[in-house]
Amino acid sequence: MPAGEVRFFNLTACPPGWSAHTAAEGRYLVGLPAAGTLAGTVGTALGNRENRPVGQHTHAVTDPGHTHTVSAFAPGGTCCPFSNICALSNVTTSRDTTGLTVNNAAAVAGTNAPYVQFLVCEKDWGARICVARRPATLMRWGAEG
Repeated sequence: MPAGEVRFFNLTACPPGWSAHTAAEGRYLVGLPAAGTLAGTVGTALGNRENRPVGQHTHAVTDPGHTHTVSAFAPGGTCCPFSNICALSNVTTSRDTTGLTVNNAAAVAGTNAPYVQFLVCEKDWGARICVARRPATLMRWGAEG
């Protein structure tokens, strides 16, 4: 196991030769993208068994306003000589906005996803593990027979 290796443990404390990787507490672990920041953190870590329904976010709303054009009979307008119907007149309403706003959806920045909590530990630097190597030639011990 190389120093710096990171593992999950179903333990309450890291085993000997390992230390808690505290930057991972309450965070999702993701792969490092090209030119990414090694061990970089983003956002607010989750609390113990926190069920954050949605991360804080905003929605941009662009409302340039709008108008309506209505055709209506104009009282006192020119009437058709063959009937009592008067000429139509177009009326345009003034430009106005809806006043629509969208509020933040949550109080805490973050994300939502089901999860299981495990202890994240990192292999200590300088810790050495002796590995027994199998000899190239096996020797027989005991009486020849």
